[in-house]
Amino acid sequence: RLLSALCSERRVLLVSASPTRLSVCARSAISMLAQGLMHWQHLFIPVLPPHLLQYLAAPVPYLMGISAHLIPRIDAIPEIGEL
Repeated sequence: RLLSALCSERRVLLVSASPTRLSVCARSAISMLAQGLMHWQHLFIPVLPPHLLQYLAAPVPYLMGISAHLIPRIDAIPEIGEL
């Protein structure tokens, strides 16, 4: 599903309690695309800092990771829509 979403240029949000795991998973997803000779040319933030949560409402394709404890704060951003 992850590769399908990335190939379809969707907004992808990874969630984990570990920033290290977020970074590794996000970079691995980009690496998998590169093996298919594709290049992710959209917004890529492996670990989104809490003060930049409004970036989740960006109307462009993205691959971002956030800490699991920030999930309740996402509901407060009305412009997010479907991830």
